[in-house]
Amino acid sequence: MIVDLIEPVLGEVVIIQYDGDYSNDSDARTFHGNASAVLDNDCKYDGEFRNGMFHGKGTFVWPSGIKFDGDFERGNIIGKGQYEWSDGSTYLGDVFNGLRHGSGKFVGSSGQVYEGEWLDGKRHGKGKVWYNEDRTSSFTVNYKHI
Repeated sequence: MIVDLIEPVLGEVVIIQYDGDYSNDSDARTFHGNASAVLDNDCKYDGEFRNGMFHGKGTFVWPSGIKFDGDFERGNIIGKGQYEWSDGSTYLGDVFNGLRHGSGKFVGSSGQVYEGEWLDGKRHGKGKVWYNEDRTSSFTVNYKHI
């Protein structure tokens, strides 16, 4: 399943439209607090800013329709959250630098489910796979990537 391999990246962020709070520092006015932003690559962000960066809870949407809703830290997707792809696939769990990393659950548009451990965006370690929506056909796995 191709969507299982795709993790969007934030890349360099250039904000062209900002509607929200600013810091109270009169020397260097920066984005700080809750806001909505549009980037030069047509991405959109709604959420918290700190010191001019995405930081806290937020929602990031790429032009392709991929959406991430969750934790941001110093401009990176780090913590817990949910990815949604345009085909209806979802991932809910831990993320690090935008990649599925830690524990999480992926549900493919075809109904396939993988719940378990992830490393650098790939299934890694112990988990369970279900191949049908009613979860009657499953097996336990232990993925290892070298």
